[in-house]
Amino acid sequence: MLTYIRRTSRDEREFLIALNLGSQPQVLRRYTDTSEGTIELSTHLDRSDERVQGDLQLRPNEGLLIRLDHNSPK
Repeated sequence: MLTYIRRTSRDEREFLIALNLGSQPQVLRRYTDTSEGTIELSTHLDRSDERVQGDLQLRPNEGLLIRLDHNSPK
């Protein structure tokens, strides 16, 4: 599992990129309340606009681009 956050400089939006590079399902455990957001893109093309709160399930070889909510604590 590879995860990182990208921030845009123009409008300060934040995106969480989560990549399950393995052949088994994985759970991204969230330790803070910054995990709320909306899936913008999935490599499986079937999760757009899905809300994310808390732990995140990723299927084998799945990648997600998640737009984080601005009002989440940093």
